[in-house]
Amino acid sequence: MRNQIWALALAMMVGAMGISIANVALPDIARDFGETAQGANRVSVVYLAAVTVAAILVGRIGDRFGRGRVLRAALVGSAGASVLAALSPTMGALIAARAVQGVFGAALMVLSVGLVRQVSGPARSGRVFGALGSMSALGTAAGPVIGGVLVDLSGWRACFWALAGLAAVAGMVARIPDGAPPVRAGQGAPRGLWIGYLANLGVAAVMMGTLVVGPFFLSFGAGLSTRMVGMVMAVGPVMSIIGGVLAGRAVDRFSAGPVARLGSWLVALGSFTLALLSPVWGVLGYLIGITVLTPGYQLFQAGNTSAVMARAPEGAQGGVAGALGVARNLGLLIGAWGFGALFTCVLGGVPVQSAGAGDIADAVRVVFLVACVGMVGLGVLLWRWG
Repeated sequence: MRNQIWALALAMMVGAMGISIANVALPDIARDFGETAQGANRVSVVYLAAVTVAAILVGRIGDRFGRGRVLRAALVGSAGASVLAALSPTMGALIAARAVQGVFGAALMVLSVGLVRQVSGPARSGRVFGALGSMSALGTAAGPVIGGVLVDLSGWRACFWALAGLAAVAGMVARIPDGAPPVRAGQGAPRGLWIGYLANLGVAAVMMGTLVVGPFFLSFGAGLSTRMVGMVMAVGPVMSIIGGVLAGRAVDRFSAGPVARLGSWLVALGSFTLALLSPVWGVLGYLIGITVLTPGYQLFQAGNTSAVMARAPEGAQGGVAGALGVARNLGLLIGAWGFGALFTCVLGGVPVQSAGAGDIADAVRVVFLVACVGMVGLGVLLWRWG
């Protein structure tokens, strides 16, 4: 069983790292292919788009043909698509390879979640969901670091060779049963699952808000250098890596519902702390808020995912996991656009580099108060859901 859990964790890491590892290589890709920054950014956008669009489809394919079988095929496909990306002779070929890579990446992340209860059993599923959350955070955080080293040593193509190798390693240890039989005609997901999807969307939006607004506050409001901004922003991912495992253990001990509700309230409290202390105490206030918000996020993720998957029909867990992934990705998109627009609106449309520190502090306060109110509403919804 341990090897199977490691296979799920590595598959999750490959999918998450595929999102972030290419970002640091975009300047080199633009230079090699004579692209603008916006043109090179398509390499990242197409992967995210493919992951979002394909999530539910690959989950249902897993339910139909066996989640373990489809996950193993996705590892092979991800390795192959990464090789194609590394060998791409043109920008168009690279974008096409990244689109294919995104489809397989969706399968890796969705089916890893869909297989947890089958591999671990209900009694230990919480800690495995928590471990997957940690591996997702690790893949997202490690991608730019590993990518930066590889680009410096061997160029941007090395990033995709590394992804191919990691997918191949995961494929070699993936000895996972195929899964439950196909969904019977007329079998559907309980309506209560929509509350879990909505909560996943809302919390993801708030977390993306911290990633969008945080750098502007730290750079222009607190006056930190780019390097220091990166170091402060790294606190959240590091805490997520540690907190995911602990959150999973909490789910197994106290059950999923209470842990998800506690996590949502901690995200609300963290948002309120960011609104209250960041404008006054600067970097210290921001760090205090993050140390409350990030563990809350991991508690919510482990609890909500466990609760939703426990309610999923046995033969439809791939599709339900895919819907959770789509909700999360939509939340990230809504958070990036919505909180970014709110921040700009409070600044009165003035470019942030031209705004005063007091105006930036006011904008941060409004953004995180709105996030707090939204999270309180979600907390009430989760409480009523049980």
